[in-house]
Amino acid sequence: MKRAAVIVGGGGSKRMGSSLPKQFLELNGLPVIMRSAMVFLDAYPDIRLILVIPEGYFSLWDEYVHRYHFRHRHKLAVGGETRFHSVKSGLQLVQPDEVVAIHDAARPLISKDLVERCFLLAEEKGSAVPVITLPDSIRQIGPEKSIALNRDEYRLVQTPQVFRAEYLHQAYENDYASHHTDDATLVGEAGFEIFLLEGEKNNLKITEPFDLWLASEYLRKKPE
Repeated sequence: MKRAAVIVGGGGSKRMGSSLPKQFLELNGLPVIMRSAMVFLDAYPDIRLILVIPEGYFSLWDEYVHRYHFRHRHKLAVGGETRFHSVKSGLQLVQPDEVVAIHDAARPLISKDLVERCFLLAEEKGSAVPVITLPDSIRQIGPEKSIALNRDEYRLVQTPQVFRAEYLHQAYENDYASHHTDDATLVGEAGFEIFLLEGEKNNLKITEPFDLWLASEYLRKKPE
């Protein structure tokens, strides 16, 4: 089975308050994006790795490759205006017979176990999307009032989202729309069934300085 991973880090860091995009910030000795990518290499050493980053940071990435001794072969794709455009850019380097993971570079705490479980399900069913339950009550906000919803009927969606390459190529032939915030939405709209599996509560997405601190503390206290 041929496998590929597209690590999506094409955006900036408006909420981080940093001049450096969050995916390039150091997290306990490694850049966030590199830490995310290395989990896939740990799970499947022969996986094809595609990193999607802003074109203006290609030289910084090359510097990181040497500084942190990142030896695995990989390809770079140019990040786009939105996540949709960044993923589409990365998919241009994906081969049609591969099973492909799309993963947010800003989720560096993903485990090898989750990567393996996602690929196993996608290889069997064609798709795999990790989700977790909502810990808090939720309300739907309307123009005049809010309505309480049953949180048991909802899930928080994570990455990696893994699909057969043909699903992704067909899904990304569609034009961009504002509700296209993840790959499962596009793949589902293309007519393919989405299969869910249990994600991980520690698989947080770094968007603000507190998230970076929390990830650092998790790694510092994580048992070897």
